[in-house]
Amino acid sequence: LGVYEALLITGGMNKFAREDRVEIFRTDNQGRRRRAVVDLRPVRIGQADDPPVGEGDVIHVPEKVFGF
Repeated sequence: LGVYEALLITGGMNKFAREDRVEIFRTDNQGRRRRAVVDLRPVRIGQADDPPVGEGDVIHVPEKVFGF
């Protein structure tokens, strides 16, 4: 399961979604929470692979300012 696929399963992104700054929070082996920022635009148009989602990952899609 990939990040983009997981978002589609849960209803997709609306026009206010910042798909170029999707954050993935993952806990490492030492128990520290790490953040990775992913641009899903190339994934959406088929130019990049969908980053895999791991158990316990949290995906956060920030909002655009004023919908632009």
